[in-house]
Amino acid sequence: MENFETINWKDLLDRSREALNGLDDDDNNNDEPKEEIRGSSSRNSFLSLVSNFKNVSTLMHSYLTELSTSDKLNQADDDNDDENNYDDEPIELSRALKIMVVDTRRALRFALSMLSDSRTRKEIQSCAISTHALHEPLSCMISTRMADSKCRTLAAQIMCNLGTANGATAEIILHHVSASPSDSDTARMMLEKMSYAEEPCMENAYSQTCVAEERGHTSSWAQMIHSSGGIGDRITLAAVAAALHNAIASITGTDAAVDVDIDIVDAAIDTDSHPWNRTCRTLSSDHMLVSNLVRYVLPSRVIQPDKNDDDSPGESQDLSDDATRWISRLLEKFCTLGMLPRLFASLGSQNKNIDIDGITPEQLVLLHCVANAVEEHEQSMTTSTNTKDDHPLGGHFLAAKASFSTFQFLADQYGSFRRHLRRINDADADINANNDNDPDNDNDKDITSSGDTQERYSGEYECIENAANLILDILSSSLSVDTKSNGIDFVSLRKSIGQTSDILPNILLDLGKLVDSLGIENRGVKARELKIKDSDQHLVTSIVRLIGNMCYRCKENQDLVRHTIVPIPRNSKDNVQEYTQLSKEEEARTGVRNGLHVLLSCTSFAYGCFTLREWAIVAIRNTLEDNPENQKQVEELEAQQALDTPELKKLGVKVDMDKNGKVHVSPQEQL
Repeated sequence: MENFETINWKDLLDRSREALNGLDDDDNNNDEPKEEIRGSSSRNSFLSLVSNFKNVSTLMHSYLTELSTSDKLNQADDDNDDENNYDDEPIELSRALKIMVVDTRRALRFALSMLSDSRTRKEIQSCAISTHALHEPLSCMISTRMADSKCRTLAAQIMCNLGTANGATAEIILHHVSASPSDSDTARMMLEKMSYAEEPCMENAYSQTCVAEERGHTSSWAQMIHSSGGIGDRITLAAVAAALHNAIASITGTDAAVDVDIDIVDAAIDTDSHPWNRTCRTLSSDHMLVSNLVRYVLPSRVIQPDKNDDDSPGESQDLSDDATRWISRLLEKFCTLGMLPRLFASLGSQNKNIDIDGITPEQLVLLHCVANAVEEHEQSMTTSTNTKDDHPLGGHFLAAKASFSTFQFLADQYGSFRRHLRRINDADADINANNDNDPDNDNDKDITSSGDTQERYSGEYECIENAANLILDILSSSLSVDTKSNGIDFVSLRKSIGQTSDILPNILLDLGKLVDSLGIENRGVKARELKIKDSDQHLVTSIVRLIGNMCYRCKENQDLVRHTIVPIPRNSKDNVQEYTQLSKEEEARTGVRNGLHVLLSCTSFAYGCFTLREWAIVAIRNTLEDNPENQKQVEELEAQQALDTPELKKLGVKVDMDKNGKVHVSPQEQL
């Protein structure tokens, strides 16, 4: 075992606390200007303890080295035929490690105490990072699964404090600590796991070659998150996520107390070449980092609950913890900076043969996180007078322009999911037809856009459908803001989305099919007895709300609703609708249906969905407001034909309509 000078860390911790108390006394009793307080003896006494950070770093290196040595000797002991060769040494190492664990805990508590006071934090942060590179052994400690759990948690908390509200130290940390291991490091760790290398794996122990250098080696954010989440250490995981979040917040100026003029920022800063943008792009595009964040956003007990555990979460219980909240805040921070498209792409399938229109479960989790963030932001806007919170979809003052790309991405992604769902339906129809001809045929493959076949995973259709619905929720909630807010010009944004994407025609077509389906399911049912499934209620409300928000004071989108032709089903049997091309005679008889007609027809389902009528009225108002063409078309609407329902037949009543649109009721003719 390596010998090093023993330090009384408990005494140092007590001295740091006494110095902090002295600072409090100076603030309470000293009426001198702040400049003189800064030079007080208590402050100087407190800052003089910073030199011990070098010993903290040395102790962490030594502790990690002993872990590596102990693991290596224990492995040799297990593999050796002579059991007496290492009888005494592992026992001695175990005792020494216990002593070192206690010292390391005290040393880390001392370092954490030094960073706990906001009056001296920036000076201490700068010294800890620039002079002693404390973040290097801290990252290795957090990534070492064999390390003591309290040491790992303390190390993560210190890492968090080192980059909080200090752009200079945060930039150094983000520059030195990579998003994920390099290819060479990954290959080396794989070899070590396969026992082809002499040194143990960095994920489980500390490489001695790094100790020899003492400086210049760090672990990665992905390793820290994976190591903490992999062993179920949610407290350390929360601190690591908080450390990355706070570092990003520091370099983007989020914690600055000064208000920034958005117009000046947009004109003066080239955000594409700004260092924060490059850093955030690298982090949000890293597959290993983002995948681990999403993978550990919820505790494992939520995904695989213990059947014998009485405390396992029920349906009404809150499933989140501190790690969930910090990971969600971190993902939201990326999104406020306009990085949602990169996050989504990094979670996609790494197999180039997989259709890009599909979705992975990780991408679905990300959309859930974004939808929750948007919902919370909307609630805070309505219940609080503070309107300076960044919008989750690019609302940061440095990324307001990127919000247009984010909204455009979501609109295009909805169209992509819609195409994929249609392709799955077509493939299922072909499979059913083939199975009718060949009962022994077992085919569960789709045809991609390139003509290749790909296997479909279980629940893929439900995942894509859920993702499409989440995008509708995100867009409908986000576009509810009327003018400019958080640096985002929502008036221009509505026009941009409506005119540069197909989402408005797509949701009008989807609404038409949904209304037709609901009409068939409730055929012959009294208005007050209408029944609509919860999923359909949510979907139709989201679509109608989005149409209304996109048309708010936007004539281009209002006109698009009128110009979008929504096909009328030619045949409807067994709740299946056939949308084939109508002949000119049929069009003349039934008329051509557009988006306005579909929107107006939604009000007829008010009894089946409590909020649908209200949202439909708002959407109709927004579609007709200051638009004479739309208003004229609604005024000219006339009844096309009288419906002969089964209820009227039972009553012996027949309803006819003349050429002037008047309705006549007469007895049913007896056969």
